Amino acid sequence: MSLRTKVMMVTPAQAQMWLDDPRAVNPRGRINKSRITSYCNQILNNEWEMNGATIAFDTEGVLRDGWHRLHGVVKANKAAKFLVVTGVTADAVKVIDSGLPRSMADVLASTMDAPGYAAQIAATAKNIIAWERDIIHSNSQISTNVSRTEVVDFAIENAEKILAAIQMGDTTRHAIGGSISAWSAFFYRVSGEGYDQELVKQFKLAEDRAARGV
Repeated sequence: MSLRTKVMMVTPAQAQMWLDDPRAVNPRGRINKSRITSYCNQILNNEWEMNGATIAFDTEGVLRDGWHRLHGVVKANKAAKFLVVTGVTADAVKVIDSGLPRSMADVLASTMDAPGYAAQIAATAKNIIAWERDIIHSNSQISTNVSRTEVVDFAIENAEKILAAIQMGDTTRHAIGGSISAWSAFFYRVSGEGYDQELVKQFKLAEDRAARGV
């Protein structure tokens, strides 16, 4: 059987049927619920974009890649468009997902004038969005509820202001400790509004309590 590809609108029913195939065994042994929720949110918010990631089947028609994406379709209960590949050979199956996925920093580095700051800009942008949604105190909630698309779009649109906040955040982090991305998000939020040392102290105390899970 030769390798074939096609773009397909995958419905929740189709996704569930593929997942229910008893021959289809996730090589990771378990699913990542946060990743599934992230895919689900992207689909529900019409943010899902085909990026080359596939739903792949081997020469026997057994699902070999795309479990989390299919679970995201089922959870969203909404169809989404995917690149579906059939006829993947046994040798190719062995190396599926062996490469590292592109991070938000990778995406930003290829689109911004300050690639050296891409990772920090991505982390800061993610914290700013999370803060606006009142989920800044939980990393798992941030990862689940803030999509890559939102972070990248926000970071590109507000890069100059975020960079200025990062400079202040880095200085504060070295002076009194804490997370540079959290401090940078703080300075982004208060820039132009005015702030004083007491506000900085209050934020530091809140960040310390969050780090301890209090």
